[in-house]
Amino acid sequence: MEDLKKKVAARGYVKGTMTRLFNFVNIANLDDISINDLCTKRDRLNVAFKEYEALCKDILGLDSADEEDVESVEDNYFKTLSAFDKRIKPLDSNPSGSSTYEKTHKTKLPPISIKPFEGTYTEYVPFINLFNSLIHNDKSLDNIQKFYYLRTLLKGEPFDLVKNLPVEALSYDAALNLLKNRYENKYRIISEHICKLLDLKQIVKSTAVSLREFISTVRQQIAAIKYQEPNVIYWDAILLCILSRKLDSYTAKAYQLDQDMNAKPQLEDFLNYIENRANALENVEQGHQPHPGNSSSKVAAVATTGATCTYCKSYEHKLFNCKKFQLLPANDRYTFAKEKKVCMICLGQHGGKCRFHFRCSECKKPHNTLLHCNLSETPPAVTLSSNVDNNVLLPTAKIKVVARDGTQYIIKALLDSGSQVSFITTKVVQLLGLTPLQSDTCIIGITNEKSNIKYCIPIEIHSLNSPFKTTVTCHVLKDVTCKLPQNKFDVSRVIIPPNIILADDQFNVPSEINMLLGADVFFQTLLPNEQRMTISLPSHSNQSSAVPRSAAHPPQQPSSTQLHVFNTYFGHIVGGNLPPKCFRRRLGRFNRLC
Repeated sequence: MEDLKKKVAARGYVKGTMTRLFNFVNIANLDDISINDLCTKRDRLNVAFKEYEALCKDILGLDSADEEDVESVEDNYFKTLSAFDKRIKPLDSNPSGSSTYEKTHKTKLPPISIKPFEGTYTEYVPFINLFNSLIHNDKSLDNIQKFYYLRTLLKGEPFDLVKNLPVEALSYDAALNLLKNRYENKYRIISEHICKLLDLKQIVKSTAVSLREFISTVRQQIAAIKYQEPNVIYWDAILLCILSRKLDSYTAKAYQLDQDMNAKPQLEDFLNYIENRANALENVEQGHQPHPGNSSSKVAAVATTGATCTYCKSYEHKLFNCKKFQLLPANDRYTFAKEKKVCMICLGQHGGKCRFHFRCSECKKPHNTLLHCNLSETPPAVTLSSNVDNNVLLPTAKIKVVARDGTQYIIKALLDSGSQVSFITTKVVQLLGLTPLQSDTCIIGITNEKSNIKYCIPIEIHSLNSPFKTTVTCHVLKDVTCKLPQNKFDVSRVIIPPNIILADDQFNVPSEINMLLGADVFFQTLLPNEQRMTISLPSHSNQSSAVPRSAAHPPQQPSSTQLHVFNTYFGHIVGGNLPPKCFRRRLGRFNRLC
């Protein structure tokens, strides 16, 4: 009711404005009024009538029994407008009397466009401020028109927030509130601006262009952070420590030599120093431009602009920063460095002794870490086995992994105590949206066969039956193994004790194996059994039972067809020999793929 009273009062005020203009054209002598005044009053009349219509619509939405005489107000509006036009048109056609009007109302300006908002937190404040200035504060537009403009300027997730709102006046304020609640997140906005400062690329060589780009980026982010009004009492010292590390060594050293070490650090002093240095470099570079007719200058220019990266011929970085070179296997990097005769320490090309004293972080020898090879080291071994005569059930467990966007997936893993390393399939890595790391690892299998694995990735795995979680470095393969078990077998006659929680409740159903957990994970997940559990599966009878064994009753000679149950953080895993009669069809030979 309070909102209705306000809108009725606002309509009365607008209606009074229109009445005064109506009385003005009926009483005043319009011939004595300048064309500028007439045009201003006519424009005010149009704006007032649009406001009147909008208020009438809003009031009808709140009170359907509203008795406003809209027809009489509309008649007075058209009469007043006609009187203004009748006086303005003759003056408009008179060149001597219309110069000011034409200059004011006929000049066409380029249209103002607003960049659509796509959901980036740091872009919300500039977008909404510009939208408010150009559209929200425009009194000539009603709320339906403003809502239409707002919808056209939203893309992606922001548009999804408002697309289901009905196209009516009340939806405009609702849409603004939805956007404000979703994207006016001061903590997130400040964090993203700080991250942009932290992620600034280090200046390799100080030039006027690189320094000005550095200053521009810093000032933009600082201004955006200040707009959010955070507590910035002590931030100068912190930012100076971060930003000074982004400078090249020569500029950073010059800045430190120029500062008073006893003075309080000021961010603005730092930026002013960099800006003055950029001005100096710009003036020097302009004064040393090569003369068009000087051949020696041309040679110097070619030498200066030559490619600095020996591998990809890029002008933007050196060999040790080349991403393509870093992705090469270690052996290929070493071979390339030998062929191109680059320095084994700094990866540059120079004569004489290298002025750097780097040591490899892997072996501590005097060479660059990128050139370290594992050829002399013994690679990890993967013990693989298969029994042709027996049908062996390998232990499996269902585990939870979390994608980059927070989505949770349940995959089946094989627990292999005979493997020194763990594996994961390319399919799961792509599903999780993760980026593998470069790895040059040699894997030894049965018959001493070697396989090179180029990628690995750390994966956090979670148990479905306990709070247990751990991070495993998995080597990435297209396939880990075939489906396990290879054939479905009947467990309807197997009695599982009620206190057992299976790590894989479908251990008898052939399933895709997307991860292999090696001995490093297998043994850290084992838990002590209160009593030894076995599931006997006689080969020549239809009887089967789960037999707990305690210390008081030591186990008898184990049967050749017996499943063993082990307790782990993932739950109880099952493995061992199976009789052929358990299968719906005979098992084929087990082939393990790596």
